[in-house]
Amino acid sequence: MTKLQSAPLNQLSLEELINRFELSPTRLDRIFQHVGNERFNASTAVGLLHGRQIFCFPWIGEAKNILSYRLGFNSALIKQQNGITIIPVQSASVVEEFADEVIYLN
Repeated sequence: MTKLQSAPLNQLSLEELINRFELSPTRLDRIFQHVGNERFNASTAVGLLHGRQIFCFPWIGEAKNILSYRLGFNSALIKQQNGITIIPVQSASVVEEFADEVIYLN
């Protein structure tokens, strides 16, 4: 049984999350570190199934377009569920297209 299958259902069903996040069913049983860039989608899906509302992604230095797209996509779905996303970045340009607010720390 995968982490997605064993999670208590929140507002979205397992099937809805798999479809919304475009998760590959053949990858659901893989160890998390072997999922590749799909790990952002998988992590968010597992968190939403467990009713989490605060999501923090790892430090992003130079982001490629696909990574920025994935983070924006995940942020939008998290926001739809009334959650917040924290993404530490080297440059605000990485998140400027989808961030509601950028907080600068010294």
